[in-house]
Amino acid sequence: MHARIAGLGQWFPDGIRKNADWPEEFGQAMRKRQGDRTLVDVPTDGEPDLHRAIVQRCLAAEQNDPFLGGQERRIAEPGFSSSQAEANAAEAALDDAKVAAGDVDAILSWALVPDRLMPSNACRVAHLLGAKRAWASTVDAACASPVTQLTLAASLIESGRARNVLLTQSHLVSPTFPMMHPASPCVGDGATAMLVTASEEPGILLTHSVTHGEHYDAVVWCRDKDPEKDAPWWEPGG
Repeated sequence: MHARIAGLGQWFPDGIRKNADWPEEFGQAMRKRQGDRTLVDVPTDGEPDLHRAIVQRCLAAEQNDPFLGGQERRIAEPGFSSSQAEANAAEAALDDAKVAAGDVDAILSWALVPDRLMPSNACRVAHLLGAKRAWASTVDAACASPVTQLTLAASLIESGRARNVLLTQSHLVSPTFPMMHPASPCVGDGATAMLVTASEEPGILLTHSVTHGEHYDAVVWCRDKDPEKDAPWWEPGG
């Protein structure tokens, strides 16, 4: 038995944040920060000349733009549930595949900003969908989670342990970035989903992943850049 992607779904909020929504102080602050482009510059060492020229041209065009070329972002309502966002995308994927929620065997969820640290968003996604015979779990490999989800879904189906595996991903990150944060114009909100099903014909032929654990601290939620002040998440603090 093979596994294939039978349905795709996405959800985006109606709210739109435009550049005019930022205070004037934001542009002034960003212009003062010129030279500190840690979050946005793209390294080109070792790249072919053509690639390097394209990157340099794009960066030059954004050099004096505090919004880095962005104009609009989809922004969820304050307090909107990332579980609900995943369920919305999942409904679209199920509809695309013409598969009922009651026929889903497993749900693998990932949320950049989950509703709670525990229990997993996956439990609520299953409940919201009415997927009563599915088991649900988080699969967290950060931004690469969909690739890991696909690998696990294909393995479940190819081994005969499942026929329909639903994969959901949510990115409701805008509330976590203050408007004055240098990267705030680069973030928006949304959710996606894939339904992987059993198939007689080959579909997912190969997935490839490798984890670079040496970059564990490259992108991280923290309370302070000073390690001495960065309290564990379970302790009181700012």
